[in-house]
Amino acid sequence: MRILGLALLFASLLLTGCEGWRKDKVQPGPGNHPRDTGFSTPTPENLVGYLNRQADRLSVIESEDVDLVAHAQGKRLPGLRGFMVCDKPRSFRLTGEALSTQYVDIGSNGDRFWFWVKDGESPLYHCSYADYEKGVKLPMPFQPEWVVEALGMAKYDLAKNYKVEQKGATVELIEDTTVQGVPVKKVTIINTRSVNDPTMPQVTGHAIRDARTGKTICQATIRRMRVATVRTQQGEQGVPYPSDVLLEWPAEQLTMTIKIGKATVNQRLSNEEMNRYFTLPNWPGIKQVDLARMPPPGNPTSRDVRQAGGYR
Repeated sequence: MRILGLALLFASLLLTGCEGWRKDKVQPGPGNHPRDTGFSTPTPENLVGYLNRQADRLSVIESEDVDLVAHAQGKRLPGLRGFMVCDKPRSFRLTGEALSTQYVDIGSNGDRFWFWVKDGESPLYHCSYADYEKGVKLPMPFQPEWVVEALGMAKYDLAKNYKVEQKGATVELIEDTTVQGVPVKKVTIINTRSVNDPTMPQVTGHAIRDARTGKTICQATIRRMRVATVRTQQGEQGVPYPSDVLLEWPAEQLTMTIKIGKATVNQRLSNEEMNRYFTLPNWPGIKQVDLARMPPPGNPTSRDVRQAGGYR
């Protein structure tokens, strides 16, 4: 169960979605319509240009109405209610609780990321991005920046070597990369059909696939969108964000649905809020473990780490 708990934690960090949908009166502003994508000629340049224009429209998202429901090995686990805030490029916080008791805390700032799951005397694990980039091993294929990509907030680097593959009614933008030294394909799945309903996604999913076998390592399917009202100098504008996301980890027989209710979008955070949300917690009685300083596997002193997180 401890290994499963950490698996759920990393799955929730990978991708984020929203609460059961309802159609908002405010329609998306310019740049959201599929005619803006250049799908008539789906080249890497056209698709990256569309994704980057969408990312420019969403800078901050915050919600106190988050639901997390997971299934593991065919069994439904207890649901959690939570809070989420993301301020790109790396500032992120997700917490989950049940019966007024906190069970999950995941966070990131410009320097490091951390995670904690209430499970006996489980410590709070953290790691700097500098150490992570040097090769610190994590128990699941994961990169902290992917959460902002799943929310449609990340910019794509046109200098990278992307490929495009047409798959029926969808087109896939594919990047060859590595996860912890293993070659993988990072895939963004885009609907080529006109999507006139603002509650339906144009970008329908993100996946990480084994470069050798083609098998899916993990995938997020975006099933609904929600439109937030944002006041700009030009007046009120609708900004869409993912709003019902199914996460799947086939090898772990793990799925998670993350739903977010009403969210505040593009409202600048104060310095006090930035410090409160994105500072590594220091809780009395909770041990902290820096993954970059973790004892090597087989060392008796690493027992608590292996128990809590299933690290090998």
